[in-house]
Amino acid sequence: MNIKTALQALFIFIFLGISWILLIKQRSSTEPIQSQSTPKEVVNEKENDLDSRATAKDETDSSDLEIKQNTNAAPPEAWVDWSNYLSSIESPLNLQKALGFLREALESQPREEALKSIEALLQSDFDIDFPVILQIGKGGELTGIAPSLKAFLLDLQFQWNPQEAAERSLEVLSTQFPSTPGELALRLRNIARGKTVLSDEDQMILKRAATQLMATEQWFESPSTELAYSLDIIPFTESTNLTPQISKYLSKEQPQLIRNIANMALDRLVIQAPTETLTHLINDITLLEDQPGTRAGFFARLDPGIENQRALLDSYLLNKNVVETEKTKFLQLLPNLNFHQSYDVASSAYQADPDDVENRLRNSLNWIQSFDENTASQIPQKVINESLQILKEKLVEDLD
Repeated sequence: MNIKTALQALFIFIFLGISWILLIKQRSSTEPIQSQSTPKEVVNEKENDLDSRATAKDETDSSDLEIKQNTNAAPPEAWVDWSNYLSSIESPLNLQKALGFLREALESQPREEALKSIEALLQSDFDIDFPVILQIGKGGELTGIAPSLKAFLLDLQFQWNPQEAAERSLEVLSTQFPSTPGELALRLRNIARGKTVLSDEDQMILKRAATQLMATEQWFESPSTELAYSLDIIPFTESTNLTPQISKYLSKEQPQLIRNIANMALDRLVIQAPTETLTHLINDITLLEDQPGTRAGFFARLDPGIENQRALLDSYLLNKNVVETEKTKFLQLLPNLNFHQSYDVASSAYQADPDDVENRLRNSLNWIQSFDENTASQIPQKVINESLQILKEKLVEDLD
């Protein structure tokens, strides 16, 4: 072999060697997991490697995502590569794929090791926000992409072991308050769905969290679906002492969105603990003073067939600070058995039982018929007669 041929062979060898090194370097720069201190990379041998599956841009999904870290805190060491990887995702489809790969990586580890990695992230101040809306189904499961890395891990904890997830969330809430309403909502979900019987200490922890929620004014300044879900902690714990605080968010001075969120939470609280909640509203009539129709609807949820609720209704009708138009509206709504879709992650969805409907109609009819002269004078006789007629007709319909 002459010198020219040898030099050509050497050049080709060097060129291939450099190309191979550059290829390896390029691939390693995009791999989400490399070191043993982080969750292991999941590779499905039947498909392409993790890197090409996770970073390939899907042609049908061109909407860009604005994924960002929501604090200046650094991630735990074991999560550095994953945080860089997730922060680089550019589309919803690829985000969903990436979270699926993360789940596979965690599930490939021994369970105790994986849980330790998850807790390291959950206990840190670090998180990554994904620009999606929190969606929780009737069974408490997430029905869409998690809105943050912490939300994803909290949900994964619950899927693996609901009982353990409940205990862990109680332990965390006993010492610290969540940094986002979404985290609070999912920890509440984990507790309510993972632990069937709550101790007095558990109740105290949750009631304290409910109080802290109402004191976190910045969450109410930027109302969201996450806030709506987190407010379910108030009816779930029957924290009726918070009635005045939540009532102020129903004021017409508040944005419509926050009024809707607060209204659903307060309505659920009225359903869960009617007498205690409405006692606050009758003792301080300035609450909801610019929302008389809403207040009338809340009082129309009371059952005149229950003695203490009947007494509260009598006080309401005889209260001189409740105007006649509000009392008229109240009588037209009685009994208020309406229910609407609400953001419940812990409390039970309300739906009137058919037998209860008949009882409530009859109790309301009997109560109105028993009005003395003073009570009857609070509402125009025409309205009273119309209400009696409607109740009688509904009773006939119900019996049929």
